[in-house]
Amino acid sequence: IGGVGELITDGKNGYLFEPGNTKQFAQAIEKVYRNVDGFLDKSEEIRKSFEKYSLSHYTDRLEQLLRETLERARGK
Repeated sequence: IGGVGELITDGKNGYLFEPGNTKQFAQAIEKVYRNVDGFLDKSEEIRKSFEKYSLSHYTDRLEQLLRETLERARGK
């Protein structure tokens, strides 16, 4: 649950609902069902909105930070 609100833009790449609120959850599922074609049409855009949170992006950034830290430690 943590961080989901930062990943999802309500109505653009998903729908938000209060955790544990089954009524809101059902409404979100219904919205997706009613707009499935719209979501399919935007699937590439939606996928790109999550790229910066991918494991490969995270590990690349972590490696970059480690290299920079080691270079600073060596006095470069």
